[in-house]
Amino acid sequence: MRVLSSLRLLLPVFSVGLIAAACSGTSPSGFGTGGTGGTGGTGGTGGTGGSDGDGGTPVWTAPPEEDAGRLSADAGCAGVKSEATRSPVYMLLVLDGSGSMADDDKWTAATSALKQFFGQVQSSNDTSFGLGLTVFSDTDEATYGGNARIQVPIKFVDAAQASALDRRITGSNCDSFGPPFGPAPTGACPSDTTPTFQVLSAAYPNLASYAPTAPLQANGKKVLVVISDGVPNGGTSEQNQVVNLVRQQAARTPADLAITTFSVGVGLLNGDTTSYDPKFMGQIAQAGGTARTGCDVNNTSTASSMCHFQLTPGGSAQQLASDFLTAINAIRGMAASCEYSFTVPAGQTVDPNLVSVSFTENGATTEIPKSTTNGWEYDNPTQPTKVILVGGWCNQVKAASSGKVEVVLGCAPKVN
Repeated sequence: MRVLSSLRLLLPVFSVGLIAAACSGTSPSGFGTGGTGGTGGTGGTGGTGGSDGDGGTPVWTAPPEEDAGRLSADAGCAGVKSEATRSPVYMLLVLDGSGSMADDDKWTAATSALKQFFGQVQSSNDTSFGLGLTVFSDTDEATYGGNARIQVPIKFVDAAQASALDRRITGSNCDSFGPPFGPAPTGACPSDTTPTFQVLSAAYPNLASYAPTAPLQANGKKVLVVISDGVPNGGTSEQNQVVNLVRQQAARTPADLAITTFSVGVGLLNGDTTSYDPKFMGQIAQAGGTARTGCDVNNTSTASSMCHFQLTPGGSAQQLASDFLTAINAIRGMAASCEYSFTVPAGQTVDPNLVSVSFTENGATTEIPKSTTNGWEYDNPTQPTKVILVGGWCNQVKAASSGKVEVVLGCAPKVN
């Protein structure tokens, strides 16, 4: 039996195979394939766990003790591939369209990069990644109130979805509407307002209730990305409300209901927190579970040390757009799940002690250790359906530009 499969990753895309080891009747690996002639017949005697005379249904069982921990695909195990897929991700972009985004070419840079991003996602043809968009306080969002909608609902990004995303940000920015967020007078956008808490209070429930439609894969992770250059209307008080709200969403239970939040700050690092507050953007990342490793939320002058993704105007619009695209793609990679689902072929069982996981990149293969801190672990130790990469290995695989993950059943790992 041979079933081929591939794993679509967010960015980049990996091919993934689940190799079910099926060894010969003389191998001590724990797999047996009975011959057509039964015991002693022309097909030979089935190996440990094998079935004689029934066509050879392999069953994963423990090998003899002396072979444990030393068998792999190059030690007598043939490969049978089964389907393995990475858990899908549904991403909602929440973009600040207030008047200050028109300063320093910030809006042009952001929308130019987003359009490139939309095109990249469309080209990837990735049914494990859905994308949607909400823009607040711009000329195309005349009625926010307390019931903001996801303006471009999350979907698989085909040509129609990419076009819808593109249209939402094309020529939409002017200046924001004043309270109560009613239509702006003809030819004018008189005030600058950033109702961040109000927007997120509406966006999170909409994202929480989102259910994917085909061809987008089901049972995915929900992610929200805040892209803003300013502080909320309510100052420090509203900032605290936002941070608490983001933290609550990240802590939703059970874990598959949690919403992870990323933060992209766009603004000058000149210490003027009335126009841009990088510490607040870092606090959003911390509360949302996406603070970068080793970051300092109190560092408001060095972009590389900040907890959020920082975009600082001042260079060319082209460079800012490039930096923005790099940040969005990094977020897409970070949001990628490190959970790999697999399906054991019908009529077969797996011994959880006889599984190894490896990663191949640029022709070099490295076995990943089984570890709860830096390696891989099961979703369920006794009846596994997934292997989950954790720690540095999760980050390494997501950051790689290409590669292949293989899960080998029937052969114990060489590394611990």
